[in-house]
Amino acid sequence: MSGQPPLLKFEDFRSELDRFLQKFGAGGSNANNGQNGNRYNEDDDPYTGRGRGHASIPTGNAAALHVARRLTFGATPTLLAEITSKGISSWIDEQLDPASIDDAAMDPILACFPSVTMSPTEVKLSPVRAQVTANLATATLARAVWSKRQLFELMVDHWSNHFNVNANLGSVNIYKPADDLNSIRAHALGKFSDLLIAVTKSPSMLSFLNNATSRADGTNVPNENHARELMELHTVGVDRGYGEADVAKVAHILSGWTIDKKSKFIFDRTKHDLGPAADPVPILGWSRNATTGVAAGEAFLNHLAHHSSTAQTVAYKLCVRFIGDYVQPDDAIVTATASNYLANDTDIALTLRSLFQSPEFKASAGLKARRPLEFIAGTLRSVGANFDPASADSLQTFVNHRMLVFGQQLFGWTFPNGYPDADYRWINAGSMLDRWNFARLVSIDGFTFPMFDIDQILGTPVPTKVGAVITKLANSVLSEPLDSAVYSYILDATDLDADMRWQSWYDARPLLAYILQSPQNQIR
Repeated sequence: MSGQPPLLKFEDFRSELDRFLQKFGAGGSNANNGQNGNRYNEDDDPYTGRGRGHASIPTGNAAALHVARRLTFGATPTLLAEITSKGISSWIDEQLDPASIDDAAMDPILACFPSVTMSPTEVKLSPVRAQVTANLATATLARAVWSKRQLFELMVDHWSNHFNVNANLGSVNIYKPADDLNSIRAHALGKFSDLLIAVTKSPSMLSFLNNATSRADGTNVPNENHARELMELHTVGVDRGYGEADVAKVAHILSGWTIDKKSKFIFDRTKHDLGPAADPVPILGWSRNATTGVAAGEAFLNHLAHHSSTAQTVAYKLCVRFIGDYVQPDDAIVTATASNYLANDTDIALTLRSLFQSPEFKASAGLKARRPLEFIAGTLRSVGANFDPASADSLQTFVNHRMLVFGQQLFGWTFPNGYPDADYRWINAGSMLDRWNFARLVSIDGFTFPMFDIDQILGTPVPTKVGAVITKLANSVLSEPLDSAVYSYILDATDLDADMRWQSWYDARPLLAYILQSPQNQIR
């Protein structure tokens, strides 16, 4: 086995692939990678392949594995040992308090992507301006792989999609690093009310939704994009008790919220006029009470954050993110999560703690597929990939190209609703082949630069039989035994016998590729 056998043939994996597609991808017939050129509807999923959670709740190592998969970007044996040692509840509490976790090892990694900490003014003057979005995307992937604050990074990704801006736009990209740092990251596990105000005032959102150029003075009619998405997507949702007249009022309330010459938020009173919002009729139960300017806007945002419909919107999206897309908006777990959100004054960490204690979360093990970012990050975590500063540029090129191929170019979704969190949109026959190719790149081709040590994965002493080698590789990268059907497929594809003696000159990397192609590496 000194050579490199071809990747597992499509027909070899046919039955296992079909089973996986039926479970997560509507058999491929309705699958879509999200980039269909249209703004998708969150309610248009024609297929819920999981139905409901498991009848029984996993315990012991299985429970720890579920937590590791669902609350991080990927399980590793070291992480499982940590969760088991600390206990699931204590480990979750620690992750919900990211400031308590020493993450200094990320500093030299992030230093390779300097624009992520730059202000918009610094970006404008920087020679890396053209690379600002690629820098941020690569740093995001790096954090997903190597940060110890795993749950925090998951929530940063979640809110980045909830409050999506297209950073490929020239009018937005210079602002996105500051938005990521000062809005999303600053409040990802804080209070949603603070997060909402910070994002609504962020130059990236003001620019993306055209509020920076909106004005209501004189005969000018304010742009309604920001007001509409604020209510439709960011808070209460569609058809939740407001109409076109209310959208017009909110657009006037936000008029004058713009960006100054230093690329910071400013309220320009000369462009502000309350217009129809000056009347005493409440908007979604909120009355202005003579406030105006920034004070009126912030008071309205705080009201929206605490609105019962916003609680339902936020709760539903969190349940889909951490339980599965089979959850329905009127499910009991959504109602309970919304109640906890309101009872805890929109505190995200406390809301999540209650969600993670629920039977619905515990019974959802293995019932959610990885999106591309999770698949790439999880695969690199599983093989123990190392960061090489000398290869940072190569990593950036590879990451951004691969995410584009997978259809989830980071910070590149065109519409304000963010990438879909529905399995069937990411799992189809074509996307699986892309993932298999990625597994080969990681295992055999090494991205054209080395990132992991196969001997370290095999450990010492190296198993003496082929079957034992496959088992050892699988336990190391999947953190659980390999499915017996996949185990047999690998032996058949390589013309090997489980009892054959493993020779020192055999190459284990193709076997690793097969394991990384398995359905077990596609779930979270």
